[in-house]
Amino acid sequence: MKQELSELIKHSYSEKEASKYVEYSLTQKDYDLIVDSAKSVLDYFPSIHNCCVQMSALWTILIRDHTDIPVHMVAGNLDMMGRRIFGNNMNAHDMSKSLSESNLDWDGHCWVVFGDRIGDISLFRTAYSEHTPEWLGEMIRSKFGEDRGMLLATPSNLLEYGLVYTPSYVLQDSEITDLARSIELIVNQEKRGE
Repeated sequence: MKQELSELIKHSYSEKEASKYVEYSLTQKDYDLIVDSAKSVLDYFPSIHNCCVQMSALWTILIRDHTDIPVHMVAGNLDMMGRRIFGNNMNAHDMSKSLSESNLDWDGHCWVVFGDRIGDISLFRTAYSEHTPEWLGEMIRSKFGEDRGMLLATPSNLLEYGLVYTPSYVLQDSEITDLARSIELIVNQEKRGE
């Protein structure tokens, strides 16, 4: 997957940015910073079903604003135990268009990458939600248990749980910034119970 992501990063950013991604190796200090920033996002964001786009955007921004860790927000498909959880194999152009339109009916999934690690900050929130299909909640609970906050693992580690992330598109800075503008609105609406 690293080569595939490298090509997607090159397409959305540059050859230099793709090289930084390939050469990056997660240190314990970086790991701790990533986990702390994820906790901040989880504390800030109410438990909302299907909010991977906004949560991943906020996580990406926090890392970029406070560290030198090369981080990228990725959109694509997520399968678990051979079953499609999120995604519909959209091409990069259609995915970019849907994300730029803040399409709430978009069926894909977003996550964050830190070198060879996949960070998923919204999967458990969605799985534990009362709005989630029963089969998904049961599958996640059987593999991970209750009260989990985020995933941060290599694709091979995630495969042990039956999770397969298939990247289709790496979001550009302008797209992430546009998504961030909707975060406060979503959080405030949720707090008001709208």
